[in-house]
Amino acid sequence: MSATWGDRPAHRVPARKIHPPPPPTPHVVRERIGARPETEAVGSRPVTLVSAPTGYGKSTFLAAWARTSTTRVAWLGLDDLDNDPQTLWHGIVSSIEAADVRTTGRSGPWPLDDLWGPGHEDGGPVDRLISVIDDSTEPVVLVLDDVDEIRSDGARATLDRLLRYLPDQLRVVLAGRFDPPLALQRLRAHGDLTEFRAADLRFTRKDVQTLGELSGVTLTTDDQHELHEATSGWPVAVRMALVTARDTPVGPTLQRLLSPRSPVADLLVADLLASLRPDLARFVLRATTCRRIDAELADALSGSPDGSRLLVECVDRGLFLEREPEIPGTSAVYRWHDLFRAQCQARLAASEPSTWRSLHRTASHHWRDRDLEEAVDHALAGGRPALAAQCISEQWIELVLRGQHALLLSLCLRVPPPFDENPDLLLLVAVCRYLEGNPVQADLQVRRAHARAAADPPVTDGGRFVLLESLLRLLLAVDAPDLVEMARRGRELLSPGSATTDDTATAGAEYIVGQLLCRVGERATGVALLEASATIATSRRMTALRLACEAELALVASTVDGVGAGRTRARRVLDEAATLGWQSAATISPAVLALARAAFERDDLDEARTLAARSASRNQPTDHYLRVCSQALLLEVALAAGEPAGAEALHSSLLRREHDMFLPATWPVVALMLDARWSYAHGSSSDARQTAEKAAFDVMLPHHPDSLVWCADLLRLDGDLVGARAVLDLLPGGCRASHSLVAHRVVGALLADAEEQPDKAHRLLEQAITLAEVDDVRRPFVDRSCQVLPLLRAHLGWGSLHTAYTVTLLDHLSGVRPPAPLVPSFWSLTPREHEVLVYLRSAMTAADIAAAVFLSVNTVKTHQRAIYRKLGVVGRREAVEVAAERGLL
Repeated sequence: MSATWGDRPAHRVPARKIHPPPPPTPHVVRERIGARPETEAVGSRPVTLVSAPTGYGKSTFLAAWARTSTTRVAWLGLDDLDNDPQTLWHGIVSSIEAADVRTTGRSGPWPLDDLWGPGHEDGGPVDRLISVIDDSTEPVVLVLDDVDEIRSDGARATLDRLLRYLPDQLRVVLAGRFDPPLALQRLRAHGDLTEFRAADLRFTRKDVQTLGELSGVTLTTDDQHELHEATSGWPVAVRMALVTARDTPVGPTLQRLLSPRSPVADLLVADLLASLRPDLARFVLRATTCRRIDAELADALSGSPDGSRLLVECVDRGLFLEREPEIPGTSAVYRWHDLFRAQCQARLAASEPSTWRSLHRTASHHWRDRDLEEAVDHALAGGRPALAAQCISEQWIELVLRGQHALLLSLCLRVPPPFDENPDLLLLVAVCRYLEGNPVQADLQVRRAHARAAADPPVTDGGRFVLLESLLRLLLAVDAPDLVEMARRGRELLSPGSATTDDTATAGAEYIVGQLLCRVGERATGVALLEASATIATSRRMTALRLACEAELALVASTVDGVGAGRTRARRVLDEAATLGWQSAATISPAVLALARAAFERDDLDEARTLAARSASRNQPTDHYLRVCSQALLLEVALAAGEPAGAEALHSSLLRREHDMFLPATWPVVALMLDARWSYAHGSSSDARQTAEKAAFDVMLPHHPDSLVWCADLLRLDGDLVGARAVLDLLPGGCRASHSLVAHRVVGALLADAEEQPDKAHRLLEQAITLAEVDDVRRPFVDRSCQVLPLLRAHLGWGSLHTAYTVTLLDHLSGVRPPAPLVPSFWSLTPREHEVLVYLRSAMTAADIAAAVFLSVNTVKTHQRAIYRKLGVVGRREAVEVAAERGLL
């Protein structure tokens, strides 16, 4: 390449512009960036973009890379004068020449007279340089530092042409505080662009530790964490903090750095703001009012429709904004760097205090339906404690339903006097005290709120306070003898004469009362209230309330329409809750239970156990119904899987609640049938029959189809076909639950088969298969697999419209092993029985085993029979398989 050079012109570019800057002292080697794959390293693609705000070490990072690169690196630091195309082109050519001098130690005359010119007019000089480099066998990387200084159309056209026709031997690195207005999208689309952003350049905690050591500053682990969190890894802030800390204790230094009056941070922010256009700098000062910001809030804070456009420009420039995880269906939300935001706010508060307070009030109104804590904090910062109290009164139920009563209490206690004596706030403090397990304090707070409301009646909506107080007493079950009475009082709360004009209070009441009515069996009215509440919640952006309503509706759908309908609705609720990070919220537990029931009916016992345990452990303190239903399902899983330890504890716990007055009227008969199934699983068929006969005469049995079917089945198994048929006929004609209908038809088919009515048996079995295929209901077949298998095989010959699903059921049932008896002693073998069991794995006969263990043949056979009985098997091979599964071998 040097052979083509001509004479050097008289004018020279300053040496500091065309040489990489020296490393700062001390210097941290950025190992995390260096660990990038080779395909994503600097210079790995035709163009590399390094874009980050001031102080992120862009030049330092690239200079360090340039010093270790095996490729020639041409460096050009740009400034305002380079907006002239001729000056820019002169600098580019000179930087390439300087790179050759640094690499080879020799130089030749460049034909600058030919290459240097106004490239934006015809592209001739750019094209000639491209040709020269293209003909060369020596690659070169051109680094253009501070490329954001290029603003003129002519200079941009020069660079765009160079990037468009980049030769293979030339790589370009662009570094600046924001993305330059060049045709980068085309490069990105073709995979020709490597990008480094602020997230890549920020210091890690290890970098902070290393810089502290190099600076001679001793940092504890807590110091490192605090400094990293405070600066978000902003390298220049970390460096300046450590410089300041050399002669003073680290703790006070960090406190001064974090202070809005920190001279170090203020100097950095002032320098950055001075580099912006006046309108953009003012927008930044106003927009940093909030930690998080989106396009709508940007418009509100800027006071004009230009806010969203200016926010986009801030993002493009990399002005200390990070995009938060995206939530489907919502606009992009960004978070300001904490240190940068604090400094901007300190400057605005000092220069324009009235504007600063007004912006906080604007922010409070924006967040009041979105984020209660943000709304309250901004209202208080804006000098409006009454607005803070109003926001809390409107949105309190959202926090309660998300299980954030501790945060609600904190917000109530932030409101200063005399506004903290607001009766609504006093009631909410009572709610929080109760949820934290302090009913005495809760009752005292309710009395205080009542007295305050009586002394100073609300001026606008007195019905609101009455409704809130009554709701609280309903939640706390004050003076309510049972669940039915609670539901009755709930209906009275929503009677037309006691209505309030506050739709958020009404929505909360509709949710609570609707849930109560569904629990006591008044599902039509309860569902209507839940749907009305969800409608208001949607319009008021009360997401937690809407999800709580939908979770309850999912459980109702599972009970009334079947596990398929419940599964669909529950999955939607849980998917959205997971997106919002609310997986642990107690109010979505009904949806979790609906999914658990669906998994159980699908015969996925592991999934059912996991979900039911989750539902049992995460529910509201007063929600006895959900907790007991979850435990009942866990007992069913334990019975199905043959798990004695878990079944024993659950059985005892549920029996103690047989007469719990805060459970539905159907619960006693449900508990009876669970006890009957427990007895049958333990081999006590007589106890199971007696309990089933008792349940058969319970007037509530027809109101719980699952218990009704089990009652009939246990009577059938005991030989009472007439009694079983009479119970089956009690099923209400309006029953729509798929899993209940499948179980009903399966038991009916087995009953018809026992009554020697094969056609009726197959008709009922076909109905069961038809219903089961829709929701993949398998458990009713599995529970009776020994009797169902022969009938299913015969059913294929009888003729079915669902042959494929019938075959699927046959395959599934063929792999099902009946659970072992649940008597605890059945799980343990005597030492001699275990010794015999070990020999059963071999081909030895009973006589051979007897000789090996010095016993008689009859004694060995007695031990074999005991082993088979305890393992719940019928033969030697099966005994070995089950023993291996249970870890006995």
